[in-house]
Amino acid sequence: MKPLRLELSGFTCFRDKTLVSFEDLNLFAIAGPTGSGKSSILDAIVYALYGQTPRLGSKGLNVLLNPEADSLEVVFEFSVGERLYRVSRVLRQLKSGNAKQEIRVEENLNGNYKQFDDVGLKEMSERLTNIVGLDYDSFVRAVLLPQGAFDEFLRGSNSKRIELLIRLLGLEKVTDMQREAGRRAKEAKAEISFIDEQLQQNYGEASPEAIRLKKEEVAELESRITDLSKTRSRLSEQINAQKELKMLLDDVGKIRTKLAGLNAQQSEIDGKREQLAKAEAAEKVLPLIEQRDTLQTRLKTLETQQVGLESSLAKHKMALSEASDALHIATENAKKLPDLAKRLESLAAIKPRMRQLKSLGGNLGLASDKQTDVSFDEDVWQTLAAREARVPQLRGALAREKEAGDRLAKLEAGLTQNRNDVSKSEAQLKEIMVKGTQAKETVEGLESEIASLESDLQSAKLADEASHLRAHLTKGEACPVCAQVVDTLPEAMASRAAELVQSLSQKRTELKAASAERQRQRDLYSETNNELSAAKATLEAVKTQIDEAKTDLQKQKTEVAELGEQLGSSSPETLERDINVQKRALLADLAASISDATGGEDPISLSEDLRKKRETLEAALSAKRDAETAAKRAFDMAEVKLGEAKKALQERSQDAEDAARKMTMALEKSPFESADSAKAAALSEVRQDALRETLKTFETTKRDAERDEVALNARLGGRALDEAAYAETLREQAEAEANLKDATEAKGRAEQMVVQLEKELEQGRTLRKKRDALEKKAGLYEQLNKDLAKNQFPEFLLTRVQEQLAFRASAILRETSDGRYDLRLVDGDYFVSDAWNTGELRDAKTLSGGETFMASLALALALSETIAGNTVLGALFLDEGFGTLDADTLGSVANVLETLTEEGRMVGLITHVTELTERMPARLVVSKGQAGSTVSWDLHDAA
Repeated sequence: MKPLRLELSGFTCFRDKTLVSFEDLNLFAIAGPTGSGKSSILDAIVYALYGQTPRLGSKGLNVLLNPEADSLEVVFEFSVGERLYRVSRVLRQLKSGNAKQEIRVEENLNGNYKQFDDVGLKEMSERLTNIVGLDYDSFVRAVLLPQGAFDEFLRGSNSKRIELLIRLLGLEKVTDMQREAGRRAKEAKAEISFIDEQLQQNYGEASPEAIRLKKEEVAELESRITDLSKTRSRLSEQINAQKELKMLLDDVGKIRTKLAGLNAQQSEIDGKREQLAKAEAAEKVLPLIEQRDTLQTRLKTLETQQVGLESSLAKHKMALSEASDALHIATENAKKLPDLAKRLESLAAIKPRMRQLKSLGGNLGLASDKQTDVSFDEDVWQTLAAREARVPQLRGALAREKEAGDRLAKLEAGLTQNRNDVSKSEAQLKEIMVKGTQAKETVEGLESEIASLESDLQSAKLADEASHLRAHLTKGEACPVCAQVVDTLPEAMASRAAELVQSLSQKRTELKAASAERQRQRDLYSETNNELSAAKATLEAVKTQIDEAKTDLQKQKTEVAELGEQLGSSSPETLERDINVQKRALLADLAASISDATGGEDPISLSEDLRKKRETLEAALSAKRDAETAAKRAFDMAEVKLGEAKKALQERSQDAEDAARKMTMALEKSPFESADSAKAAALSEVRQDALRETLKTFETTKRDAERDEVALNARLGGRALDEAAYAETLREQAEAEANLKDATEAKGRAEQMVVQLEKELEQGRTLRKKRDALEKKAGLYEQLNKDLAKNQFPEFLLTRVQEQLAFRASAILRETSDGRYDLRLVDGDYFVSDAWNTGELRDAKTLSGGETFMASLALALALSETIAGNTVLGALFLDEGFGTLDADTLGSVANVLETLTEEGRMVGLITHVTELTERMPARLVVSKGQAGSTVSWDLHDAA
């Protein structure tokens, strides 16, 4: 990833839109005063790519908003290889106090940026991480080395470094793999136990012998089933013959019962036949009856309608008279309209002055304050308003003057404390150096004594071994160890080894305590030296801030004096009071001129009342005219409807008389005495069809029953059934059926058992094979679990990684220290080899501030390359103070950074050190002001 262009607006101290172009840059510095926003530029790059910053993380991002903005936007263009991308991230302040984040990612295709598919914030952020090739933690470590974090890896404990490397290199996956291997081994063992239990509980009875015995049982049952089947067939033939005779006798009884029932229904059937005949006769007369009834109903409706129309006509006549009277009254009232128009015209000229009075904050009540020597003048009013608008400017300048004075007083009060802190740290550092030297001498003395004691102990051990051989030696005979002739027997001596071991143990205890004291003094020295560096830096920063505060105070005083001279007073209260008195006098004159013309009434309100009165009179006249027209139209329509109704009544009366005459003639020819009796006899077509079907069914059924009775008697031929013999045969058949069923079911159970036993036998074999495979699998995962334990494979990897880091960092450290220092990894901690002190190894924590910075920088650059892995790093940003380095070391650091640019990386650094920024071929200067910070490029060749 290589930056091309960054655009900010509303971001921390960058209120207005700010553009930073990184094109054609290799090595540059970002310079500017404290608080100007140098680090904010790097924060903006990280925020654009990951939605978080090193100083804030992903929470509380509201503080990134400029105090005078309700939203911020960061647009970042960058390249990955030959592909160009642009990401825009917006943070909006919501009314609830929370913030809403939006993101848009685009790729440059053929010179134009095309937006990615619109997806959720989380998914889009994941796509962006894939494009960059590094997650947030890796990016911060590999590309952006944040302020105050250089020495975290060097000075931290080994356990913290291990945790950091595990997280950055993704080795937590190895731990996950180990945990997964243990889980799978446990699962395999659990499954083995389950299989053993299954084999014991469910498959213990399955064997070849059990299957053979069960098959013999099946064969015996098959023979019994054959015998029972023959018996059942014989009995079935006998029963079928007896059943046929019994069924024939039953059918004869049933048909005779059926005929008796049909004969009993005959009278009812005759009644239904008569009912059907009357319904068919009524069907011919009913249409004429219905026509007569319909015409009589319509005639009554027309008579009722005519009475209603006559009443409606009378009402419309009365309404027409009332509408004519109302129109006359409205016409008389409309004669007032010309006078109203003239009065409205006169008020129209006064209304603009009234609107002006109200817009300026006045009212007609001010007319009583009219002054004879004051006349309203718009130019005079505008002059007063312009002076009044500058009063807040004067008040703000006074507030800034007080704020600058308070800040200067606070800084001057803290300066003495800062100086005391520096003096205190310097005194502590001298005391620690004396104690450290004493501890070192003690350690060296004890180490010398221990070496001497160890030599004496070795000699004592050899002497003791020789004395132990005395009992086995004889003068003049060969030694059993060396085979030489013994001339002199060794002395029998008391062993000194125990005394020497005790002395050696005591000295080692003293050495351990002395070493701990020396290390404690080294740690105190490093800690105090850091505190001293911080206190000095704070002191210098406070001095710079005091100078800036003095300049700012003088600037604010000058601004207050200039504003007081321009406005005629340096007191905002006095200015506001004088301006308000003059403005009130002008408004009083304007109010008096309006009040005189209207008699004290508001011309706008009065004009509105007159306008409404005119509109009311005009609307009333128009409405009464429309009402009279509508009433006349309604009266005419009522007359027409009444005439039509009378004509329709006359026509319907004649039709009703003709229909009644035709109905009477039809009844005389029918079997009915009246229209009501004809209606009572009428049946629906469905009901008539049902009666016809009932009659037809009855006749058919009776005829079929009589024919069946004759046929059954012929078949029976006078035969009779022996009920006792029939019952005995049925009993024997039931018994045979039950025995056959029991035998068949027993055979089925036996056959099923054979299948079950064969299946269980095969399943048992399968489970045993599976168990063997699971035992191998469990053993494999147990071994993998042991191999991936923290004290084996991960520790091996981490040790190799740290050794590689030390090797790569040493190359950089040698260059920046003129070949003096090498970095070494000893028992998990970092030491330096000092070539100027015979290659002595000492803890890296004992380095001075400048030396610590060089070692931390070297390690950070090596860690950056390691974390990046196969990802090509196109940029590196260093946000760290270089003030602890001397001029020569600064030159070496600059050379290292220039070497990185030769490898194709862009390198940018934030620093206050002038000597280092002057070596840079380009500087991004960040300046702060009241309207927000601004940036500008200072491009030149390196000095």
